[in-house]
Amino acid sequence: NTDTLAIEGVVGGSSTFTVNASLTNGGMITLDNVYASAARNQTFNVNGTLTNDGTFQTLQTGAGGTRTFTGDFTQGAAGLIDIDRDLTFNTLAFDLSLGTLDVEASRTLTVNGQNSSAVTTFAGGSFAGDGTVRFGNTQSVNFDGAPTTLTNLTFDLVPGNVTVGGTGALTVGATATLLLGG
Repeated sequence: NTDTLAIEGVVGGSSTFTVNASLTNGGMITLDNVYASAARNQTFNVNGTLTNDGTFQTLQTGAGGTRTFTGDFTQGAAGLIDIDRDLTFNTLAFDLSLGTLDVEASRTLTVNGQNSSAVTTFAGGSFAGDGTVRFGNTQSVNFDGAPTTLTNLTFDLVPGNVTVGGTGALTVGATATLLLGG
């Protein structure tokens, strides 16, 4: 994808878009409800890995609804994840070692491991916004390589089977928050 892929809820209802292969995004992928008077849900399924070298964005121009991505996700150096509406990732491999993650204030990116082998990796990358990144279900959250620094974001490691490890470091800045157990 080098153009815009818009997955939108409209008058007719919610939308689901499924790709049965790996995909590289060099353009823009947007999940949005454009219908003004009812909540519509947007679901994007990738049966493989989505490599993001462009922009992956959630919006709410309409009445609401949920945004869900299911599949493996790798953030490229030029990639931007822009969360302006809550988003849930259901994944086995979520790699945010490169690029930028921007979660708007009062918005949440939830990363749910799909089973005990699920791994979320940070090895640098940059963080923007004042929102929350919540890690749930069974997964390992690894900080490897270059130090990861939280500036204003909140990282929330919810109770359950979330394991934190890796060979790198996590630095929590003066205006950031790290919650252990919700």
